[in-house]
Order: sequence, then structure tokens, then C-alpha cells
Amino acid sequence: MCEDLLHTMGDTAVLRAWRDKQWVSPHKRLLVLSQSLEQSGWKMHTGTNQLSLIMNHIKQNGSITQREAYIDYGIQSFSKRISELRSMGYPIMGVRRKHPVTKQDYTRYSIAI
Repeated sequence: MCEDLLHTMGDTAVLRAWRDKQWVSPHKRLLVLSQSLEQSGWKMHTGTNQLSLIMNHIKQNGSITQREAYIDYGIQSFSKRISELRSMGYPIMGVRRKHPVTKQDYTRYSIAI
């Protein structure tokens, strides 16, 4: 079964299970299948793991912040992913900035050139 189709079916089943208890069992079966695929590495060969998402964002946009990673991709352990990329040899550079409106400090990460 195509992984994308399986995940789409799981997403549909969870919504239906919310409204109709008869969908709880099919949703649980789809969830187990989905989790087994994640553990077998399907995210790695489809390029949808978090490290790939971060690197693709940097390549396309030049940089990324923790907020962008969370909002755009749902990445909650962003600093851990940055550490993993650095340990893999990527020259990730962080530049501290202050938001012009909120005055909060944040870091924008990019590839050091």
C-alpha cells in the first residue's frame, strides 16, 4: 500500500472516529500500520524527515527560525535537529536578532559560507 495513501486514510479515520465510535477500531489499525512504516524508515526515503525539511527550507529561503520550523513543519525539538545537522557536518550558523515589534530575541539559522 502506498505510504501517502495510508496516512491520508489514517487522517480521515481519526476525524470520523471523533464523530462516530465505529471508526475507532479502523483508526487504531491504520495507526499501527502507519507507525510500523515510520519505524521502518519510510520518512528517510521519501525525504520527509525533519532534518530534510529543515535543510530544504534553508536551501529555498536562505535561513530558518525555530518559530518557522514549528509553524511550517510542526518541529518541536528544533534545537536538537540543529545539533544533529551540525554533528552530521553541516556548517549551520546561528545569528541572534531582535524582533522589531515584540523586541524578543530569536536566532536565525543558515548555512555558513
